Amino acid sequence: MQILEAFLQEHFTSLITDWQTAIADSWRERQNLIAEDVLNQQCSRLLEEIIAVVPLFNTSDLSWEPPQDSGLITMLQEVGNLWAHQGLRATETTGFIIALKYTVSDRLEESFGHDSNTGIDLKKTNDRLMDRLLIVCHEAFTRSREKLIKQQSHALLELSSPVVKMWQRMLLVPLIGVIDTTRARQITESLLSEIAKQEALVTIIDLTGVPVFDTAVAGHLMKTIKAAQMLGCRVLMTGISPEGAMVLTKLGIDFHDVITRGNLHSGVCEGFRMLNLAVTSSETASHGA
Repeated sequence: MQILEAFLQEHFTSLITDWQTAIADSWRERQNLIAEDVLNQQCSRLLEEIIAVVPLFNTSDLSWEPPQDSGLITMLQEVGNLWAHQGLRATETTGFIIALKYTVSDRLEESFGHDSNTGIDLKKTNDRLMDRLLIVCHEAFTRSREKLIKQQSHALLELSSPVVKMWQRMLLVPLIGVIDTTRARQITESLLSEIAKQEALVTIIDLTGVPVFDTAVAGHLMKTIKAAQMLGCRVLMTGISPEGAMVLTKLGIDFHDVITRGNLHSGVCEGFRMLNLAVTSSETASHGA
């Protein structure tokens, strides 16, 4: 282990150069996703941390991993998080470590030759070490990618189910796309929170952008409506298409407690009426004066 550690330290600069060249060849047109100076810094820091764990590496332990408190683990997590946000693929992440593995292996062969026992032993150690680091790096990247996907999914849910304040004590929920269980829960939570916050008395749920109606969608809507009514807020549904109305009728879904209007305009007018408000033009107001 001491020989490999000394070898990596001695050839540090040239290994970094060859490693970056190999990465550029592997990534090709996608190498511009990571700035050259950032990549150089990552390669240098990572090789330094690898050199630090070489004395701890056990070639006979196939499940060996770097200590969790080591700088190498921290570095791999930082790199995985950055690369996940930059949009790199998993294959490009694994190629990062594989490029180092082959770079060190080639340099060992140049220094010790094909048949040297020392060279063969060092190459075997290098291969096993890099294979373990490859797994650690891939796991760090995968965790970061999964976390990013969850954050993006949550953000999309919030954007796809906005609760808009139409007027004092009047809210609008414009629904677009397919409504599944997860999204229905998000809609209900957002709406109930805003009803309590705004002290809303009327909520308009617009279904113009909902393409498919089935028992699940209808069930989600009814639960949301009943929860809103328990908070003292009356609910109007607008924008149900003729096809959607026929489907709901065939399914036997009963909306007798819910006021419905054909379009959003009619729904807003009805909402104002329920709040004892009316919209008049400035012309009418001036003539009245």
